[in-house]
Amino acid sequence: MRPLFALELDAGTLGRLPAADAGDAGARNDVAMFFLDRQRPLLALPWLTWAAAQDHPDALHWLARLHIDRQVPDASLARGLMYLAQSAALGHAVSAAQVNALAARR
Repeated sequence: MRPLFALELDAGTLGRLPAADAGDAGARNDVAMFFLDRQRPLLALPWLTWAAAQDHPDALHWLARLHIDRQVPDASLARGLMYLAQSAALGHAVSAAQVNALAARR
């Protein structure tokens, strides 16, 4: 039987899996970034969702991008903008700049 996806985890990501599995938001975000860096948004989605539920600003930012760019099932512009605003409110500089740019267009 062939694996569903052939993707070798690097040592750094393998080292973060136990913490991610234990609920560490930063580790969950790191695992998600591994998948996003390899253009695997569907594999990143659960890790981002879990980290975002813990108010991790970077996870919220990337979850926003996935929704806004329609890279996930049931993508929603409204949900993406909500995640973007939440990330900005938590101090994410890029999200804050993007929210400010949207506000300036009014």
